[in-house]
Parts: sequence; structure tokens; C-alpha cells
Amino acid sequence: MLEIINLPQVGESIVEGTIAKWLKHPGDTIKQYEPLVEVVTDKVTMEVPSPIEGTISKFLAEEGETVAVGSPILEIEVQNSSTSTNDDSNDSKASRTGFLVDNITQVGPTGGTPFNNETTPSHAPSETIHPRISPAVRKLAEELSINLEQVKGTGINGRITKNDVLDFNKSPFNAAPSANNTSAIRKIIANNIIKSYSQIPHAWTMIEVDATDLVITRNQSKNQFLEQTGFNLTFMPFFMMAVITALKNNMTFNAEWENNDIKQHHDVNLGIAVASSLGLVVPVIHKSDTLNFTQLATQANSLITKANSGSLELNEVQNGTFTVNNTGALGSVLSKPIINQNQSGIITMESISRKPCVVGDGISIRSIMNVCLSFDHRLNDGYEASNLLKTVKDYLESISSTFNL
Repeated sequence: MLEIINLPQVGESIVEGTIAKWLKHPGDTIKQYEPLVEVVTDKVTMEVPSPIEGTISKFLAEEGETVAVGSPILEIEVQNSSTSTNDDSNDSKASRTGFLVDNITQVGPTGGTPFNNETTPSHAPSETIHPRISPAVRKLAEELSINLEQVKGTGINGRITKNDVLDFNKSPFNAAPSANNTSAIRKIIANNIIKSYSQIPHAWTMIEVDATDLVITRNQSKNQFLEQTGFNLTFMPFFMMAVITALKNNMTFNAEWENNDIKQHHDVNLGIAVASSLGLVVPVIHKSDTLNFTQLATQANSLITKANSGSLELNEVQNGTFTVNNTGALGSVLSKPIINQNQSGIITMESISRKPCVVGDGISIRSIMNVCLSFDHRLNDGYEASNLLKTVKDYLESISSTFNL
């Protein structure tokens, strides 16, 4: 008998997902709990297993299509009804491990519901679009990034052949961009950026920090830190400690605007923007204000490594209250980041440069770093923003007097 499989609930706040890649094909047999499909949400890409054993009859949702949780995505032929499961068991077996994103990262908003909630028709299999295209031709077109709708078939009854694809690839007319080349991850990032920038009234400011003491302290501590932890000491943990201290002294930045009122968060759940090869990702260190320096650096290193390897879990990208971004690692000296949804601000540390500065009555070469802040003007004004940045500046400029491993 035929069993219709629905898109399971893959997270508490997830209401829809995009079919990124089918891991099986119609006609394939599949075992219960065997990986079936990769589903992209606005937080992660998750590998969803099959809830039953059987033979795949047909797909009801195509790759690249966004469908609501609970909507049918495929049909599976099973031997008897005893092997089937209800929707509840289908939901409960969804894998909680995936890879970001986006993953974004980190540069721009993640973690919100996709802005474009429209879905495309989900009951027409891909064969109805190109009924005369063989799998070999489809694979060749994918490798060459060719949209088959633009290719004219010369085979029997208009069938598209390999030669048709190869000839089209040589033609100058195949240079036209195709919307189908946009990945699901890129679409989610784009929708979240539009939603964030259009709904949050962004204000921006920056401050210059003398990072000379920071550079000296880091250089003096990096060998001992490497021996203790097994990974290199960067400037990022120092910056995170400074931001956490500033947030604890300026709690209106550890909040969000909800239902025309300020919703205060008591735990500092610090997001770290990561630009991974898979997309924009913002893993979150929960209750970061309770960690010491080494604990904070260790958790950050672990999350960044998982983001780059595509192994973040769903709970590791949820419930962030404020975001930090090391744009200086890319050589940036000034940036205007976009605030993540459900947060009040995002702060960046820029590239450290040696510059001549006036110190007392003389000129001295100092290590200078810009710190940039985008903040939600509904929650805070320039006065509060300046206080936050000043706290960060004071912490970093006197780091040697407070730092210890």
C-alpha cells in the first residue's frame, strides 16, 4: 500500500523547510531511519530519515521547493500497514543535527522565519516538466549549470540529447542568468536580511580603540594558552569578554523589541557570526556571562569549528540575544553590520593597524582598532550606544590589568 510521508517537525520554532536534496530516487528501496532528504530551514540544513521501510513511489515536492511542516513530500510503497507509522512518530525521528548555515553567519541576519512564505505547487513531479529528458542528460546539465528549459531538443519527439546540452554550452546564448541557480541557503539569507533591515530601525556608531595593550597581552599568553587548550589564542575571546562585560553594564542591549515593548533577556546568549563555506552561520554561546576566559574561548572555538564542518545542532543556533563579528579577520577597517532578528544590536571588531598617535606631548606608534555597532533605535539611543562602546574600549585598553588564564 502507498504511504504519504509528511515534512516532520524538525524544531520547535520551525514552520517550514526547503527541500535541498533528495538522497534517494523514485524506485529506490529505503529502510526505516535511513537518510531520505536534506531539508533547509532558516537556521540549519538537516538530514531527515525515512520513518518507514519500503519503495519510493514518487516525490510530491521538488528540490528547491519550500513546504510547510506537516505537508506531504513523497509517497512510499510499503508491503503492509504494520510497517507504517503515524505522523507523531514521523516527527519524532527527525535528525537534530545539520549544517549551517547559512551558517551564515557571520555576516547578516539569521534565525528568523523566512520572509517569503509563498510555496510553489508541490504535487507535480519533476518528470512532468521535462518528460523526455534522461537521467544522464539531467546530470550533464547540472554539472554544466545549464537550465534545460532553455535547451531545444533535436531528438525524437523533441527529446533533449547530450549533444543538445553540449552544443548549448558552447553557444553564447547560454550566458543568461537563471534564477534556478540560486541556492536555498542564499534565498533564506536574502529573505532574513530584507526582513531585518526593513523591520528594525538601524542606527550606527563606532569608536577607536588603542589595542596596543591587547596585542602585547595576547602575544605574552598565546604559548601558555596553546599548551593548556590545544588551539591557538586569537583576539576574538578578548573581544567577546569585553562585549559581555559591556552588556552586563548596559542590559538594554541584551533585549529585543516585541509587541511594541522591550523584552528583557537575563542571560547573555552571545552569537558569533561565521562566514562558512556553506553559508552564513551564527552559532550561539548560551549563558556566556557565566563563563571564564578559557571556557568562553573553548566554546567559541568548538562552535566555529562545527560551523565550518557543517555539524552544528539546532539548539546551537537558537536564542541568541546579541551578536559579535570579527570582520577584521577579512581585512575590514569599518563596517555596518545588519542586526539579527529578535536582537537589539551587533558589534564588530575591525582589523588592527599600527598607526602614529599623539601620546602626551609626543608621537608614538600604536596598534589601533575600530569597533563598530549597529543597534535598534527603538530600544536605545546614542547615549546608551556610546556607553556600551566606551565600556568595550575601557576593557580592551586595560586588558593586562584584569587578564589571567
